Amino acid sequence: MFNTITSKYESKSEFIKLQYYPIVDWKDVGFDKPSYIDIKSFKKFSKEIVEKYFSKEPFGTLSKADQIGLEEFVASYLARRKSYHEEQKHAKKNGAIDHPDSLQQADETHD
Repeated sequence: MFNTITSKYESKSEFIKLQYYPIVDWKDVGFDKPSYIDIKSFKKFSKEIVEKYFSKEPFGTLSKADQIGLEEFVASYLARRKSYHEEQKHAKKNGAIDHPDSLQQADETHD
């Protein structure tokens, strides 16, 4: 099983961004733009697909700093998610939002 890596980050909701680890040394890995590991998505491939596409030289390897950062990011995910939900409840209670993603939408209109 593999985690999904994406460069599409800015268009995601704040809630989804909680699960995207930003690869710090993305250029060293071989990516041409900032990329993120989606810690909540896993892809499963058949043995044939793995042998055909993944048996070659790896595209790149995370730096030691990114390996440690990813481990810490995963470990702190539940706390960050809980904090996000508490902020949303507080904002909703105070009439600041109608929907969990309204905060992001409001921020985007003020840019």
